[in-house]
Amino acid sequence: MAATGDEKALEREVEKCTQLLHTLSLSTPHAAATTPPPPSTSTASTASNASTDATPAHAPSTPDSAVSILLRRANALRALDCLPSALADVRRALSLDASNADAQLAARALLQDATARESAHSPAGLLTTLSLASDAPQRRLDAAERLAALCAEESAAATVARAGGVDVVAACLVSLLSAPTVSPKHDSTPRLRTLLLRTLARLADAAQHQRPLLAHLSRGALDALLATLPPSDASLAIHVAAASTSHFSGAESDPPESAPAQRAVSRALVALLVADNPNADLAGAALAGLARCVANPAVARDIIASAEYSNWLALPASPVAFIRDAAPSVLAKLYATAGIASALASSSSTNPSTPKPPTPAQDPTPLAASTTLAHITALLDSPSPTTRLASLRALHAVAQASFPLATHSALSHDSALLDDIAALLDVEPPAFRTAAIEAAGELCRDAKARKAVATKMGEAVVTMYIADPAKAAAQAQARGKSGAKPGSAKPDPAVVSEYATLRAACALTLAKLAPDNPSIRDTLYRDAARLLAALRTTITSTSSTPRARADAVEALAYLSARGEHKDLVAADTPLLKAVLALCSDADAGPAAFGAVGVLANLAAYRPRMTPEQEQQRKLKELAKEADPLEMHAAEDDARVAARGVRLVKAGAVAAVVAAARRRDASAIMRTAVAEVVRDLVTDQKSARETRGVAVQQGAVPVLLSIAGGDETRVTPAGKEAARQALALVSVSVDPHLAFKGGRAVDVALAIVPLLRGDSELRQFEALLALTNLTSMEGDDGSSVRARVTDAGAHRDAETLQFSEHPLVRRASTELVCNMLNDPRVFESFAGSQSPERLKLLLALCSVDDDLQLMRAASGCLAILSSDPRACAMVAGQDRGILYVVELLDPAAGPELHHRAAEVLKNVAECGRRDWCEKIKAQGGVEALRKLVGGSTPKIVLETVLGALMALKKSGVMG
Repeated sequence: MAATGDEKALEREVEKCTQLLHTLSLSTPHAAATTPPPPSTSTASTASNASTDATPAHAPSTPDSAVSILLRRANALRALDCLPSALADVRRALSLDASNADAQLAARALLQDATARESAHSPAGLLTTLSLASDAPQRRLDAAERLAALCAEESAAATVARAGGVDVVAACLVSLLSAPTVSPKHDSTPRLRTLLLRTLARLADAAQHQRPLLAHLSRGALDALLATLPPSDASLAIHVAAASTSHFSGAESDPPESAPAQRAVSRALVALLVADNPNADLAGAALAGLARCVANPAVARDIIASAEYSNWLALPASPVAFIRDAAPSVLAKLYATAGIASALASSSSTNPSTPKPPTPAQDPTPLAASTTLAHITALLDSPSPTTRLASLRALHAVAQASFPLATHSALSHDSALLDDIAALLDVEPPAFRTAAIEAAGELCRDAKARKAVATKMGEAVVTMYIADPAKAAAQAQARGKSGAKPGSAKPDPAVVSEYATLRAACALTLAKLAPDNPSIRDTLYRDAARLLAALRTTITSTSSTPRARADAVEALAYLSARGEHKDLVAADTPLLKAVLALCSDADAGPAAFGAVGVLANLAAYRPRMTPEQEQQRKLKELAKEADPLEMHAAEDDARVAARGVRLVKAGAVAAVVAAARRRDASAIMRTAVAEVVRDLVTDQKSARETRGVAVQQGAVPVLLSIAGGDETRVTPAGKEAARQALALVSVSVDPHLAFKGGRAVDVALAIVPLLRGDSELRQFEALLALTNLTSMEGDDGSSVRARVTDAGAHRDAETLQFSEHPLVRRASTELVCNMLNDPRVFESFAGSQSPERLKLLLALCSVDDDLQLMRAASGCLAILSSDPRACAMVAGQDRGILYVVELLDPAAGPELHHRAAEVLKNVAECGRRDWCEKIKAQGGVEALRKLVGGSTPKIVLETVLGALMALKKSGVMG
């Protein structure tokens, strides 16, 4: 705003004083003192108060002195509300003349002003300004700005709430809505309204501040608010309303007004979503709000039993795509809160806000099912095609959200819903039939529903699946049912696309029905190439709708789960390329999850059977009860490995890595990604073709994030699969090249938990991986060994040295050998308190049928023998020296010779004649002499000669 005449006069006074000070060659300590900022409306008001109420300006006793000029400028600055600059001038004046009474009075006045300003800027002062300063818009706006900034911090927000901030801010907001409109150019109301809503939103996010807000959340007030506010502010209002009710779940301690507030908020938000042409931003806020605001089971059940429920069921038929897509999740939250089993809710959820499932006596599902059936039936009976289509989309969404509720609705004894839908399949257009088939397919997760759908709709679905989309569109066009011009030479491409979408939905539903229906299974899979061609067309076509593509991918997942079709799917290059592309397609939605499922099916190995399970399988084969698909040749390890190599070369690792990084990647998808990578790198024979590629295509960071992710981002099975994949990769790659920047430590720590599992195979793989990682040289190797020691891996390896499996014993000893390079592990073996560890290593050196185990154990002894304490324990054992001497047998080989000679050399160099006598008595001297000359490698010969020289020096050799 423009400065007033008084303000301009004050500014001229400041400038005049500044020039005088320069004339006197008196520099000022603060630049702000010479160039005050232009005042705003609020500063003008404060300036007026300061110039009239506070201590008046004092005429200095020496007008021309520097002190006098500084005080004149300080007085002008104070009137302009530039208190820091005014204080700087007064301090400067006092530094020139500390006894100046005018300067002392000015200082006291300025300090009083500063104290008053600080009080006005406290939470209580700001709230007072908000409630009383309706005649000073700028002061009110400044207070709102400061209040919103304060509430960004939790402790400050708590202080504001305790000072009655919720009621004051809410009342101020309500008064703004009824205030008369002023000129937009001078109206600060929009900015003030936004600041107040932002403050309320921050207060509402904390449970302890929510109760005062409930009194302001009536249905009428919220409707008026949403109707009055622009979208950005309305979104904030929705957040406030939803957050304010989210912590009240029907407990006895809940305030009585919480349930009515939840009802009011949910009704307002659902009404906004089903309105014509809803604003996208508002709709997004409303969806997020609905997921929070209904937290009370009683309120949720009241909604389902009321007329308002029809609005909830209208969400799946919304013309806005993201509202349609979100409808199942919104319904799932409503059903879960009401106590109805939800298909989307995880049984392993640890969220304390998730309601516990009801007992059978309290189960509201039957009552909710009758209400749902009544709503859907009423829509289906409508003469409007649009309304009938909405009924099927509602059934589909209900089935996605809670298929127990949907099956209760569709299969209750008085329900003819499936009969009514089946009767309309021959007369309705393709879009209706597609919706009907999708709804029926969603019900097929229930065995009873699969039987009912197969009986009442199976034949019609098979007929629609067999029909060629182009021919079906042409026939419909000839009958005048498609809306295309009769007599056209070619059917409308849009109509052909509708029939292709219908066919994809039929294929998916038939795939779900096939396991329980031999005739449908034969029809669907008799000509797998035909089915694959149909699915390929839908998945790869740019004209396919997202829903059709998702259905086709899900049908492909069912197809690829059957061993007889896996090689066929993997060999279809165009289809495989399209499936891989869907994994990283940001717009793929559910199809991306289906694509990962297809890859998981193609890469999966047959589960390893226990001896008991294998015996049961053989008995089933004898009784001709075994499923031939369970032991299909395509499931053999060699065939799976070959498919895996083909998938890796096609880019499967990069595809699933991209899928795991999607913003919408669920815990289940990330688990599937980890399992796919693990299976692709499992085969040892093809390790060179798969494991290095997995590292190059970014698998390691994703696997680490899954292995270390929290339970909201990944399942326990996903963590295990990620650790297994990391272990398999680490066995074969050069850690110096593959794991740079300290990543080797992260990989090693992720693998360590596998040592404590029940699977000997996984223990073996983890031991090999850690052996490779701990063999690194330099600082990287030291860091890996130190951190792995911190994690207790050396103790796990020692325990596994007692394993009954020879490969696990060998691998664990090899890891111990590498870990001895860590000082703490070395000390735990060489220390005098640990003779049992040395005894075990000596015993392992005598396992004649396992050269690698003997090599690892003798390597441990060679390292430990550098410490005299370890030498004492070896020499002190009854057969300790003998075990080492036996390793010098000419048939043992150079590696064992080298290690044994090193141990004997170190024992002899300790200078104990009795130990050297024992070496000679056990045949050590003779065995060492036999290795001198001949074909003994130079490095071994040097160690042998060193041992003989030490023995000669001790006097035991002539």
